[in-house]
Amino acid sequence: MVLDAPVHELAARVPPTLGELAPHGAGTRLELRADSLDWAAGFLAGLGSDFEVVRPAELREPLERLAGRLRRAAQA
Repeated sequence: MVLDAPVHELAARVPPTLGELAPHGAGTRLELRADSLDWAAGFLAGLGSDFEVVRPAELREPLERLAGRLRRAAQA
């Protein structure tokens, strides 16, 4: 993942046990360790930063499901 936030902002929210952060241009590259893509989608959404999925491509489906649930909740 590439997140639109500097490393120093994300370091407090991403413990080293969950992932490795590295500067990437103006943002941060995150190598996340997760057993569940659904969990990873929720974790990423909770970071409060825009991001781009670099890999795995399979993460996009759980993100779409989560986005749908959040849209429905916002409209209710």
